[in-house]
Amino acid sequence: GDVYKRQPKNVGALKYTDSISSGDLAYLMTLENGFANLTMGNVYPNQNVNVKIKIVKSLFVVKDHWALELPTNLMEAGITGTIEMNVKCASEILMIKSETHEIQVKQINKNESHFKVNNLNYEDFWVQIYVPQINLPRVLVQSSLDKEESAVMLSFVPQLNSESTITGEYIFMLDVSGSMSGRPLELAKNACMMFLKSLPPKSAFNVYLFETSFKTFFSASVDYNQENLTKALSDLENTQSGGGTHLLEPIRDCLLYTSPSPRDLSTSRMPSSA
Repeated sequence: GDVYKRQPKNVGALKYTDSISSGDLAYLMTLENGFANLTMGNVYPNQNVNVKIKIVKSLFVVKDHWALELPTNLMEAGITGTIEMNVKCASEILMIKSETHEIQVKQINKNESHFKVNNLNYEDFWVQIYVPQINLPRVLVQSSLDKEESAVMLSFVPQLNSESTITGEYIFMLDVSGSMSGRPLELAKNACMMFLKSLPPKSAFNVYLFETSFKTFFSASVDYNQENLTKALSDLENTQSGGGTHLLEPIRDCLLYTSPSPRDLSTSRMPSSA
């Protein structure tokens, strides 16, 4: 199919209007506050329209498998969707499964599989891909849809078998009030993600989101591992702004509560505001 590059909003809207005026089938996709809005024009009544969306997204490493999340809970009532995916690995694919949806998996060979999921519901779609020795060093190459640009990523995981106790606890406080909407919130979320990914081993962490009220990602600070990091990054990515700016209560809660599991902390609790 055709490949279209992202354009300034006013340029894309003008081309969409011109196409509609000429009687052509046209569509316009805009990104606002983290949501993708697709508008289609000159579609006849009762006409079926198939929309194919290609997504480039990072894989999470969770214990002994890769995990991929695709958000589908934004689909409106009456709209059905299907996901098909070809999975190719340099190593053998042991198993592909999903804990959120029923999928049909067809193994092409030991290094390649195809799966399909129908009847998407309002729950985000997660798929787990199991391969042997997932933490081996790897080089990944990703090409753009038009094949004009490519990116290379080197991934390796050091083997750290130390059994030392937790040595630090990190609390992040993120202002998600209405005044942070738009670019300020995105910059704050990106900064928080960067710090979360940079925490030292054998530490504990939690994230507070505050506006008129506040909430935490975890009921108490949790160990810094891939599973908890993946959940925190996912929750952070889906965070929206709204409400007033009330900082006292989250700070009081942060400084006064007692962790349910005692830890040997070499540093005192210090809240960090992003």
